[in-house]
Amino acid sequence: MNLSLGRGMNWLWLFPAIGAAMLLGALAIAVTQQRFRTQALHAQGVVVEHSFSRSDSSDSGSGGTYCPIVHFTAADGRQIEFVGGVCSQPPAENVGETVAVLYRESDPHDARIDSFLTRWLAVMVVGGLGGVFLAIGLLAVVPGLRGRRIAAELRATGVAVQADVVEVARESSIKVNGRSPWRIHAQWRDPASGKIHLFRSDPLWFDPSDYVGEHVSVLIRPGRPKRYWLDTRFLPELA
Repeated sequence: MNLSLGRGMNWLWLFPAIGAAMLLGALAIAVTQQRFRTQALHAQGVVVEHSFSRSDSSDSGSGGTYCPIVHFTAADGRQIEFVGGVCSQPPAENVGETVAVLYRESDPHDARIDSFLTRWLAVMVVGGLGGVFLAIGLLAVVPGLRGRRIAAELRATGVAVQADVVEVARESSIKVNGRSPWRIHAQWRDPASGKIHLFRSDPLWFDPSDYVGEHVSVLIRPGRPKRYWLDTRFLPELA
């Protein structure tokens, strides 16, 4: 089987790169949260009201989220109010509800509700998106790396055969930004076995029809024609 990213598709590396960066960001958030947690003082707070944050995309009066406003007494006796970092619709905490609070001793206004969502929501969102980007990126580029390795191997050790061009067609099973690449399809009859072998090129992100003749060169592994590379080096480079 012949797999590769094709010419001009190196930008697909952006997906795993962004995914890896987001996973590192999630790790950094988790480390920062844990460091704050180990250094913070504990207190009991009370939800005194909710701050309503309206959604810009909503035309109705109900569109938005509620952020808890929490009151607590710091160790030095100061009365502190802060807005909780996790807002929701409906509100997660009721007015009058007691909540656990963590705050920085040197700056009690740097406080947060000690809850699972406060600790892990940002980590889960950033890490989850990072995992999705990384998975999509690897699914896109790993087959391409394998295809390039096979192509390099066959350029060094493969046997060239002349295959008949069958068609040049769009590969509808692949879509990037709504576009599908082209592939050159060819066939060759093995004179030793009499069997017909079908070949297809790497994905091509321009229509190669004007540059393709009746035959194309295909490099195959001796004795194993299913391991092949359809040579497209005769095509112009994509700008």
